[in-house]
Amino acid sequence: PLSIVYELIPHLKEVKGGASRVIQVSSVCGLVSQPSNAPYCSSKHAIESFCDCLRAEMQPFLKVCIVQPATMRTPLMLSYWGAWKESYEKAPIDRQTSFSKDEVKQISQKQGAALIQIAEEPNVTVSAIVKALVDPDPPARIRTGSNGWFFYMLSLLPDKS
Repeated sequence: PLSIVYELIPHLKEVKGGASRVIQVSSVCGLVSQPSNAPYCSSKHAIESFCDCLRAEMQPFLKVCIVQPATMRTPLMLSYWGAWKESYEKAPIDRQTSFSKDEVKQISQKQGAALIQIAEEPNVTVSAIVKALVDPDPPARIRTGSNGWFFYMLSLLPDKS
């Protein structure tokens, strides 16, 4: 995402009337990190930070909007807990001490079923992207999905001391 934006900035700055914009899709995982999801959450935190800096640096030239989907019904999301179980089973034996094989199976099944229950159709995120494209003054962030506000509220809670 960064290299594409940096390639396009000179062209975006040429557009007159404040119509230029950068829209990045992050995730509510850029607000709150969840256990067993460190690489994904880290990448979403990075996009959030990059966009905040870009918004400040490019304020006179373009608008920057981050779309933050919650749990969407996508192949990637729906396969998450199965992939989690598979990666656990492929991990070195010394890293498999956190859970028994039965616990891993139970966690994967229970969480996978819960995920299916809360996952929403991706069209809510597509609509948010379209809104960010056509709105003359798009917001800095658009959260999508009913769980989006829940994660936002979690992000405001203090860390445990």
